[in-house]
Amino acid sequence: MERIQFQTRHGKELSISTELICIDGGLSPIVESNFVLGFQLQFNSGLGNWVPAYDACFHTSAPNVYVAGNAAGITTHSAIIITGLIAGLSAAEALGKYSDKEAVSKQREKWWSELKKVEMAYDSTVYQARIQHVSQFEHGKVKQMS
Repeated sequence: MERIQFQTRHGKELSISTELICIDGGLSPIVESNFVLGFQLQFNSGLGNWVPAYDACFHTSAPNVYVAGNAAGITTHSAIIITGLIAGLSAAEALGKYSDKEAVSKQREKWWSELKKVEMAYDSTVYQARIQHVSQFEHGKVKQMS
């Protein structure tokens, strides 16, 4: 992503340079962005039905597109923040902002451990669904929306 063009609610056309875009959709998975960005969607009832397919870095099937929060599956507020931390770290790493890959990996593992604690305390099926979702994507077994 180098540049984004959009129209404000007042009708003004704007164009800005950017390396990162964040989209918020409230309390449901955001699937509309799939039609613009072209990432795969996968059905997972434990995460709120149709959600983007993603790996352990929250990277989708589209180049340079990461998801977090409820876009990565309906969960608790704490887990929303943690998924944002993981996705943000992963996006920054992909942009070359970190040179110490081992430190990044350790931090990501720490946040996944925290995500597990939070989601298991809330509803163990959510965390189990997330792990299954990541595994299916990483092993090429995504059941896509047709």
